[in-house]
Amino acid sequence: MRVDVEEALKWVDNYERPADRSETRGVTNITGNHHVDFHAMWIDPTNPDHLVVGSDGGVSISWDQGATWDFCDNLLLGQFYAVGFDMARPYSVYGGLQDNGTWGGPSRSVKGNTILNRDWMFYMGGDGFHAQVDPEDPDIILYGESQQGRVSRINLTTMQSRSIQPRAPRARPANISPEQQQFMQRGGMGSSNISPAPEPGTSYRFNWSSPIVLSPHNPRTVFFAANVLFKSVNRGDTWSVISPDLTTADTTKINARNRGDMQSGAENHCTIITIGESPLIPGLLWVGTDDGLVHVTRDGGVTWTEVTDNFQGVPDNTWVSRVRPSAFEAGRCYVTFDGHRNGDFSTYVYRTEDFGQTWEKLGGGLPSTDPVYVVTEDPVNPELVWIGTERGIHISLDHGESWEPFSNNLPIVPVHDLTVHPREHDLIIATHGMGIWIMDDISPIQGLTAGVKEEEFALFEIRDAFTYSSRFEQVSRGDKVFAGSNPTDQFRVGYWVGTPAEKVEIVIESIDGTEMRRVEGSGEAGFQMVDIPVRPSFGRGGGGGGFQRQAGGGGQQMRALGVGSYRLTATCGEAVSTTIIIIHPDPALSGGN
Repeated sequence: MRVDVEEALKWVDNYERPADRSETRGVTNITGNHHVDFHAMWIDPTNPDHLVVGSDGGVSISWDQGATWDFCDNLLLGQFYAVGFDMARPYSVYGGLQDNGTWGGPSRSVKGNTILNRDWMFYMGGDGFHAQVDPEDPDIILYGESQQGRVSRINLTTMQSRSIQPRAPRARPANISPEQQQFMQRGGMGSSNISPAPEPGTSYRFNWSSPIVLSPHNPRTVFFAANVLFKSVNRGDTWSVISPDLTTADTTKINARNRGDMQSGAENHCTIITIGESPLIPGLLWVGTDDGLVHVTRDGGVTWTEVTDNFQGVPDNTWVSRVRPSAFEAGRCYVTFDGHRNGDFSTYVYRTEDFGQTWEKLGGGLPSTDPVYVVTEDPVNPELVWIGTERGIHISLDHGESWEPFSNNLPIVPVHDLTVHPREHDLIIATHGMGIWIMDDISPIQGLTAGVKEEEFALFEIRDAFTYSSRFEQVSRGDKVFAGSNPTDQFRVGYWVGTPAEKVEIVIESIDGTEMRRVEGSGEAGFQMVDIPVRPSFGRGGGGGGFQRQAGGGGQQMRALGVGSYRLTATCGEAVSTTIIIIHPDPALSGGN
């Protein structure tokens, strides 16, 4: 059966659609209760009443020619641009999505065994982009934004929101009297929050996704960017301009909208799109632009040095996708470029050790055609570097000299942002297509230094565990609900085997010497890891069920580990390593973090 063309033409993507299914010039609007900005549609060739549509909001199905829609709530489709986190316990993650605003959700749900959509909170509308949280404020202050630099500060305790976008004084309207001008000023109309105030009518070019950065030295200091760099020392109440225009100011790009482009904000060019402040030296700042320029200042913006010409092999006007100053060497910075908008899918990753005077292109082991969106230096191990690309994640253990793909169970998906939680040592991954992923506890990987690899046997630092209690507020709603997995309550024991052995035996004892657990790990050479659950898992099985390790003629029932400290001993051949591991009570029950 072929679909009638007239039936297909009933579909309208109408931004200013009527609330009902009304007729307009003979065409029926069937948008209904569904997100706009449609990208795909399928009409059942055997039943024209059966429609499937895809939009910025997801996928919906209609069985009555669009009169009603069934939204598919169980698909993992979130298109995140960036990700931030707070320091609560358990912590939450925050991010902005393509045409879906700014949201925050828990890294662990205490309402059940899974993380559901209802556990997430909506904070801002429009298109969402960067989201940063003050790590020191107990009220949890969130900075979020929508397109064209519309940045706001939100108190997540009171839900009070305030626009803090830098603004110049308005130009004085023609034919206005001095009295009217004074009235407007008293009412705040046309006032500026920039000091010293620029000339009235001054305009700034904000990118579709304008970068927000909190200073690692004082989170009340905020950096924000247009074609110039703004700095605030009072959380965005007022701003100062600390740079000239750091872009090419190419009029053919700036005036692109005059050629008939839609004016959604995505057309703004010649803008700063990435900012980085050195964690070592306040005022050592790097910025990159969407027209290929990289600048650095070592005096808080008093003087700027352009270092663009020091890069070799990068075409002019290639987007600077990320600048990442090192937390270990003042002169070190990682920079990535993304040329896919110009049809260039090459992989560009660079490192400087001398404040940008020279750059080394990094690429050993990387594919030659995989655009890079983000680079992150690990906060614990200076040799460990991560990049997010169009197809996933790559990892380097030697400052970026060589790379390996790093997927685990992460699908092939564009990775637009990466960050490491400084307390939990979780790798937080913002994908543009499959939501936010978290790799729990990368501390064993953080222990993989060049020195460790020379040892016969090395046991890595083991993160403390918590006995979180579930409130069991979740009820069964069938299979059409997305459910993310909670992290397991476990000790992740990582170790390095230099000299191979038959096995590695791991014993956990109470402080008085009572054996609580005995497990075996691989003795093969290289990096190895064993996860030891805090609680035994109970399920089907003989001998009373439960979590058992077969040993000799029978199984040994594992004991549950209660709150307290334990001694963990790992033995590999003749090498023995001992450490103390700790289990804390649920923070919600103990009254603190």
